[in-house]
Amino acid sequence: MNTRLNYLYRDADNYKMPNSCVVIGEISEAQIAEVISCLDCGEYFIPQQVGLPEKRFDRFDEEVDQCWFAQHSICVWGMSFVGIPQLP
Repeated sequence: MNTRLNYLYRDADNYKMPNSCVVIGEISEAQIAEVISCLDCGEYFIPQQVGLPEKRFDRFDEEVDQCWFAQHSICVWGMSFVGIPQLP
């Protein structure tokens, strides 16, 4: 089983860029609760700080761009992948 983390970058103008990362291993309910407890306001995080990729827009606009991403969903499914980070 593997886990897919879906998260979203949204700028102040509400333009959105979906992000996701698949990690090897099935995330437990306890791990999900721990992840959620670490999110700012129960929703926001900075992917780079926890080793996840960040996809934003090609051009940076300091008036609307910011560092936060919103956690969208966590999905578990039985597929095998090679070269994907292991869950701790």
